[in-house]
Amino acid sequence: MHNLDPKPPAACARIRAALAARGREPDVAPRLGEMIRVLAASKASGTFLSLGEGAGEVGAWILDGMDLSSGLVALVQDREEASVLEEELGQDLRVSVHRQDAEAFLVDVRAHRFDLIVDRIAGEHSGILRLGLAQLRSAGLYVACDLHDPLHTAFAPNAKPSHPQAPPLRPEEFAVAPLDDARGVSIIVRRALPPAKRRRRA
Repeated sequence: MHNLDPKPPAACARIRAALAARGREPDVAPRLGEMIRVLAASKASGTFLSLGEGAGEVGAWILDGMDLSSGLVALVQDREEASVLEEELGQDLRVSVHRQDAEAFLVDVRAHRFDLIVDRIAGEHSGILRLGLAQLRSAGLYVACDLHDPLHTAFAPNAKPSHPQAPPLRPEEFAVAPLDDARGVSIIVRRALPPAKRRRRA
């Protein structure tokens, strides 16, 4: 990571060019990427997940911010995109490029917890959003894109669990900050748990 360097990581341009040559043009705004890089830098030894269209480019921003002891999963559904990301990011041992349906992946890894999830399709797939929120660590961050009503989408009183094995969400455990109404970008944080009270010895 280059401190105070606003430029996109070099891998972003390579990923864009490779996907454009295949007729794919993911749109990750630089301002969003800069924010994601900073959030990744705030989580030492973090576990990060990027999913949805543009997951690889978002992953490049995360990778540029995260430390050497962190790990990143870039989750994609398209075979060609997975091939590009394997070539551009796969040489870094901290990165795992995974091709699978997002909901199926989150169910498969439901015992794991993430420090930062960037979800580019939150507004289209509320079930994936709720599964992902359930897998945030305490103080974990969820960057939800294309989500114009985060409170209703994620925490609607009548919302059913997105999967039979998904735990119900408790709204009081989360805080939400909409950042960009035009793009529907919000940050959702799982509130840090208070320290356990120690029992005094008699």
